[in-house]
Amino acid sequence: MWLIALSFLACFATVRVIGLPPDAALYAGLAKKVLMSGESWLLRGTSEFFPRFFEHPPYFFQWGAWLMGHLGFSDATAKMMGAIPSFLSLLLLSIFLYRKWGWGVAAWTLLIVATTGHYTKYAATALLEAPLSFFTLISAIATFYFLTVQKNYLRLFAMFALYLGVAGACAAKGVVGLGCLGGAILSYLVFIFYSNRSLMEVFRAMFLGVFLFTAAFLPFMIWMLQSFKSPEIMEWVIGYFNDQVLRSATTNRGEESFAEGANYLYFLGVIVRNLWPWWWTVPAGALLAFRKKYVEELPEDFRLFVIIAFSFFLSFAIPLSMVTYKLPHYLHPTYLVLAPLGGWFMSLMWKKFRKKYQFSKFIPLAFRWGVIVLIAGFAVVKDGQVTGTANRGQEFFELGHEIFASDMSCELWIPEDQTAPYRLEAYALWYLDGRLWKRIEGSYPSEITVPSNVIYWDPSKDILWQGSDCL
Repeated sequence: MWLIALSFLACFATVRVIGLPPDAALYAGLAKKVLMSGESWLLRGTSEFFPRFFEHPPYFFQWGAWLMGHLGFSDATAKMMGAIPSFLSLLLLSIFLYRKWGWGVAAWTLLIVATTGHYTKYAATALLEAPLSFFTLISAIATFYFLTVQKNYLRLFAMFALYLGVAGACAAKGVVGLGCLGGAILSYLVFIFYSNRSLMEVFRAMFLGVFLFTAAFLPFMIWMLQSFKSPEIMEWVIGYFNDQVLRSATTNRGEESFAEGANYLYFLGVIVRNLWPWWWTVPAGALLAFRKKYVEELPEDFRLFVIIAFSFFLSFAIPLSMVTYKLPHYLHPTYLVLAPLGGWFMSLMWKKFRKKYQFSKFIPLAFRWGVIVLIAGFAVVKDGQVTGTANRGQEFFELGHEIFASDMSCELWIPEDQTAPYRLEAYALWYLDGRLWKRIEGSYPSEITVPSNVIYWDPSKDILWQGSDCL
């Protein structure tokens, strides 16, 4: 039960914290539009910056619309779009590890994931990393069973689960989900080489590749068929594959700050930085898994999982290292398949430590509940607000929440040179339905005439016009 509590806290501890980052606000706003307008397949944002939303398939926003239809519109509901699949991921991972390699590996793995800041940062928000991680984990576990089970009906079941995992990953984040396809095929090929299988297995791997290739493009085919009656369907297809996919792969999307575009080793630094402080346990666990000294300590099938984990990591990291537009969270879906390597290493070290010092059973019990109290404390100490910073437009969190709760007929005026238009439009889409906001000239309220139905906000000077009847 404490593993379930740990998983729950890791995913839901910050759900009640007010505010959404710009991308999450945009995605939550699109989900809101899907529910309110019935626009389920060809997504439109706002009139200025997102008249056609090409960047991702619509399934994640349909999921968010379903949630909002049952739970209402709020920042907490928007965060459930990510928190629920994140929780299911940790639950699935803990059950799998417990059944295969025992409580110790499962517990340490969950501890590593729950205390990895970069994972929990994206676990409870309206971003696509959470469902992508969930389907990546399904794909990895299905690959493991496909390569280990002997009975044909179990292999067929594993193939079906793998098909759903690859299809779900591509539905969540488009072509980025192809990392699951590559991970499954690479795992099979390395397994064939490692176990000295016959040439027939290579042909089976080719068949599996074709089988999974259909899974990868199934979400795109459904998307196109559902939108076929619209005269704009080709605009969407060309927009996604040309404007989004090709542009991200071959250009830096016009953002000069992304100087790492030509750095092919960028993601090696990312994995060290983002898995801190546990990154070192992953290579340590992989190395010990293949040392003869630990043959008795470790079942043979764990070595296969090591192969699968690195196959999935490389299938995401290598292609993404070649594109010019790189973001650190691109490796997020690989955390859950890498963490068990560190979990096994820490479990082994913990066993040796207990054996050497022979301390009482009270210490592990205190350790378990200490971790729960630590993560629960993170939720309790938070006062429900996100502290403002100049990064990523977070200064709009608190004000946006007030506007959301106020009279929606009020307009928001912001000096045009103070905040990136993209961030403003993302917030306006979520908090104001994309309406009733504009950028204006002038830095102080005294320089312009501010009506009573207007909220004037200058984020650089922290000026909020108090004469408004709106707040």
